[in-house]
Amino acid sequence: MERNNKKRGQEEDDLIRDSGIMLTSTVVCNICFILFHVYMSRRLGPGSYGIVVSFLSICFIISLPATAIQTVIAKYVSNFKVGNQSGKINSLFLTFLKKMALYGLVGLGIFSLASGYVRLFLHVPSRLPVLVLGVALFFSLIVPVARGILQGLQKFGYLGMNLSVEAVFRLLFGFFLVYVGI
Repeated sequence: MERNNKKRGQEEDDLIRDSGIMLTSTVVCNICFILFHVYMSRRLGPGSYGIVVSFLSICFIISLPATAIQTVIAKYVSNFKVGNQSGKINSLFLTFLKKMALYGLVGLGIFSLASGYVRLFLHVPSRLPVLVLGVALFFSLIVPVARGILQGLQKFGYLGMNLSVEAVFRLLFGFFLVYVGI
C-alpha cells in the first residue's frame, strides 16, 4: 500500500514538473511570437508586413497536417514504450523521417518551381523570400517527427526546449532577414 502511494506521489510530481515545463515553453514561444510581430509591424511598412503575415499563414496551413502526424507518432511511440519495444520506436522514427524528408523535398522542388507564381500572387518584390519560405516549409514537415517521438517518450524537458529554441531561432532569424533586407 505504501509503495503504491509513493508511486502515485512520484507520478503527481512528474505531472506537475512536466506541465510546468510545457507551460514555460509555451510562454517563451508566445513571448517570441509577440516580439516578432511587434518588431516586424514597426520595422516593415504595411505592404512588407502583409507579405510576412501571408508567409506565416502559409506556414500555419502546412503545420496543421504536420501536427496531426506528430500526434499519431506520439501515440504509437507511447504504445511501443509501454510494451518495451524500443526497436520499433527507432524503426518508426527512421521510417517517418525518410518519408517526411522525401515529401518535403518533393514539396520544396514544386514550391521552388512555382516560386515565381507565388511571388507574383503575393506581390513579393523578389523570389528569394519565397525560396526561404520553401525551406522553412520543408523543415516544418520534418520537425514534427522528432517532436512526436519526444512526446511519446514523455521527454517533455527536451520537447519544451525544442519548442523554445525554435521560437527564439525564428525570432532571431526574422530580425536577421529584415536586417539584411530580404
